[in-house]
Amino acid sequence: MGKEYIKPGDLVQINKELAERPVMVVGSIEKVEKSTGKSVTQGIRCFWFDRNHAYQEQVFNFKDLEVC
Repeated sequence: MGKEYIKPGDLVQINKELAERPVMVVGSIEKVEKSTGKSVTQGIRCFWFDRNHAYQEQVFNFKDLEVC
């Protein structure tokens, strides 16, 4: 199994320059079992609250996030 540099509970944000990029909490790391018996990471489920204090949740790729 490869190293995981981002883990549940970490604070992250998108590594692109966006007008509004919230600080998000990593909720879980989504994995899928391959027929070979290996576990492959599919994405990172993050959650945050937007400007209107509404709960948001989305799955991101490792390469699109940076730890705050």
